[in-house]
Amino acid sequence: MPALNTEAVDDVVALAASVDFRGGMNSTVLPHLLADNSYASAKNMRLTKTGRLQTRPGSNSIDTNVSGSPIRKLIWFDRVGSEYLLAVADSDLHKWDGSAWVPLSGFSLTGPFSAFQLQDRTVIINGSSLVVVNSAGGVTTPSLSGSGSPAGHIATVHSNGVVRAGDPSNPESVYFSHILEETAWAANDVLTVGAEGETITALHSWDVFNLLVFKGHSTYLVVTSSAAASSGTPPSTANFQIQPVSRTVGCAAKDTVVQIGADVWWLSDQGVVSIRRLQQETQREISSAISLPIQSYIDRINWSVADKASAVFFDNQYVLAVPLDTATEPDHLLIYDTYHQTWSAYWTGLTPTSLAVSYFSDLPALHLGDSTGRLRVFVPTNEADYDNGVTTPIESEVRCKAFNFGDPVVRKRLASIEVEFQDSEASADVLLQLDGSDVETSIFAGISTGRELLSFPWDFATTGSVRFVEPGHLRRGRSLLHIGRYRETQPIIRSDENVLSLRSVVLGGFMEPMRLTT
Repeated sequence: MPALNTEAVDDVVALAASVDFRGGMNSTVLPHLLADNSYASAKNMRLTKTGRLQTRPGSNSIDTNVSGSPIRKLIWFDRVGSEYLLAVADSDLHKWDGSAWVPLSGFSLTGPFSAFQLQDRTVIINGSSLVVVNSAGGVTTPSLSGSGSPAGHIATVHSNGVVRAGDPSNPESVYFSHILEETAWAANDVLTVGAEGETITALHSWDVFNLLVFKGHSTYLVVTSSAAASSGTPPSTANFQIQPVSRTVGCAAKDTVVQIGADVWWLSDQGVVSIRRLQQETQREISSAISLPIQSYIDRINWSVADKASAVFFDNQYVLAVPLDTATEPDHLLIYDTYHQTWSAYWTGLTPTSLAVSYFSDLPALHLGDSTGRLRVFVPTNEADYDNGVTTPIESEVRCKAFNFGDPVVRKRLASIEVEFQDSEASADVLLQLDGSDVETSIFAGISTGRELLSFPWDFATTGSVRFVEPGHLRRGRSLLHIGRYRETQPIIRSDENVLSLRSVVLGGFMEPMRLTT
């Protein structure tokens, strides 16, 4: 730790600081044990590539409500000359073409389902039937043919065919359709995966010919045939290999399975885990829980409805929507930053029942379907959420590590605090939690975090007061000599509107080891 000696006083000033936040969020370890570049929590923030913490993007509500029911699935359809986003509610199907919602008639599926693009169409499968949406948005409900027509709502595309599971009567069976024909199934094209008696909970087409089969507490790899089959013919399952990957780790929610690079991530009952290749692709290994740094949030998941969780990979982030505490629909987003290889924040104020990435005009955008039946899109500006033209400010907060100046025992007299902001616009409160107390001591209240150029105190319609702020660096400091003596100090920076952008926090104090003897 740096120590400064001044001629004016006898004591040496000790300094402690977080000069960047690339270490990420860790809510599991005690705050005073965190690394200097880590922090205890970040609410509605994002970790920039330069290591700053900045208020998350806001989101615009698109058009009117899609449905009166929660949006259960968003599916991006991309075909040359045709691209759109499908939103499946509990009993409604709508198409968003980038400018308007179009309700699609002929859809009546209810209950759990899977949905995916198969060549030039979207296929939606529930336990007893399927719906096909063509590239123009036309809806048909074809019948399943063949003696091997299966039940089950868990399905995906694999090797140009459809793979299906989740039949309550055959919980460990995996069915394979004819190539490029989601309606044709052969009786002999079925595999029994495992012998635990557990129901299959998820399927994922991995690399080359590898199919991941998940159960509640186990994971299997099915190596399918490399022999190419022609369109309309069934695959031959005789030479398929079934390899157990784990008999203790399974999948809790099928829509959380996401491919990130060469690895696959998902939510298990042990937290977020991943599977990767080892030894020149001859072995596979499931990682220990990636979510250990945020285990306090994983422990709060309402596991009775955890199957409603979903995830997506967007902008170098694994975005996981989960229901916490008593919530019956997902109400928190947990953000993992793959650029910094760390959990960066949790987001609130949204009810994300489904997530999807669109590419209208080849521009990626993150969409969120919520529990009210509304579609939202995250926007580049992050000043506020927008909903029917009414601004709802984003409440953001950073709880830093607890600083003890390298000594957990000796008491210190606090000397000063300096908080540095960069390109920040918010009014912020700066508080301290001392020695782990629940009491928050106010240091700054409503300070400007940017260089204010001009301010109008009166209201403009629904936007409130308006301030013009110059971007750049701004340091705000204050003496803490009046605070008293403490062993550790945890700064909190909080804002209830506009962009908060935090660059560093520096504390100064005097060590007082002689007080141990009194």
